[in-house]
Amino acid sequence: MTSKERVFRAINFQQPDRVPVFATLTPQVAKRLSSHLGLTYEEPLDSLLSTRISHTNLLTHLGNDCVGIAACAPKSKPTVTDQNGIITNEWGMKFKNAGLYNEFYQFPLAHAETREDITNFSFFEPDDDTRFIDAIVSVDSFSSKFAMVGDLECAIFETAWYLVGLEKFLMDLMMAKPYVNSLLDKIMEINTVTGKKLIEAGADIIWTGDDFGSQDGMIMDPETWRYYFKPRIKTMFDEFRKVKPNIKLAWHSCGSILPIIPDFIEIGLHILNPVQPQA
Repeated sequence: MTSKERVFRAINFQQPDRVPVFATLTPQVAKRLSSHLGLTYEEPLDSLLSTRISHTNLLTHLGNDCVGIAACAPKSKPTVTDQNGIITNEWGMKFKNAGLYNEFYQFPLAHAETREDITNFSFFEPDDDTRFIDAIVSVDSFSSKFAMVGDLECAIFETAWYLVGLEKFLMDLMMAKPYVNSLLDKIMEINTVTGKKLIEAGADIIWTGDDFGSQDGMIMDPETWRYYFKPRIKTMFDEFRKVKPNIKLAWHSCGSILPIIPDFIEIGLHILNPVQPQA
């Protein structure tokens, strides 16, 4: 049984020969494992989702059944690091290196109040072919034996607060600030195009996600989620199925999101990650 067959048997409620695995590694762990196993270390790919799509040769060597692919920074808006070590990605989000990870340094839409603040902001072109070069290479190399997972985490909510700042965005969401719907629609549009391009490139699964849960419950009440996010997530899922009717859809959310699991089933979700037992 190939890894791809194993994954799809599990998703389709059939018995695989073992539990399929989709593991990812931080660069620090990947470097030490590569050295231990005598493998060449692979530098992480330049993507907001680099952890999910990097170190593929190492992970498949260790027994991964899935290979992650995602859109990387377009050549027209590459990731840059200034003389002070501040990293800016294609969204305009700024980070500083904190050692084991990069932490947020500046939110490019922290000033947002009006619809015009969104329409005047310089977003990148989501269908820029240079974003998908690494994804296509991975598909060509691994898709015959492994399940290809197109990663679209930070699908709507997380990208929104990465642009605005978490505290401000949650407050503005509750206050229904004029810019909120415009921003959510723009992010949905960009990530819908991105997901469709990943499906066209060869993704078997689209792995979407936003962290809507905390340890004790949801970050927002379910009705707020149903008003702002459920219709947009459904739109994305529907658009993905137009490209590939049998595409498998996954959602990642940390924390406890029990109240909205039936909503996800209703709009066609196949896979929920994770089952966080102590949340």
